[in-house]
Amino acid sequence: MERKIDSIETNTNNSPANDKSDLGPTDSSRRSFIKTSSAIVAGGSFLISGTKASGNIIGANDRVRIAVAGLNGRGGAHIGGWKGQKNVEIVALVDPDKKVLANRMKSVEGAKGFADVRKV
Repeated sequence: MERKIDSIETNTNNSPANDKSDLGPTDSSRRSFIKTSSAIVAGGSFLISGTKASGNIIGANDRVRIAVAGLNGRGGAHIGGWKGQKNVEIVALVDPDKKVLANRMKSVEGAKGFADVRKV
C-alpha cells in the first residue's frame, strides 16, 4: 500500500511517515506521565505533612509575637483582643504620643515601647 504525501510517494509499512513517535504524545505516554506525576505528588505531600512524630515537636510557630502600632482607639482594642488569646505575646507597643505610650505600657507586661515605628 502506498500513499502520496507532499508529492512524495512513500511506503506506509516501514516508512518514517508511519513512525508514531513523530506524531506527538500517545495514550501510553499520557498514562505513564499521569502515573509518574501521581507518584511525585503523593511523595511530595508525605514530605510536606511529615510523620506522626513531627506533630509533637514544639517550634517557633506555636507562639505568635506581635507589635501594636497606634494605641488609641482601635489600637487599644487590638491590645485587649490579643491579650485574651492563647499563645500570643505582645512584644512591642508603638505610639508617637509618649503619654499614651506610657499609659498602655502599664497594661502590657514585658512589652518594649517605641515612639517611632521605624525603630521596632
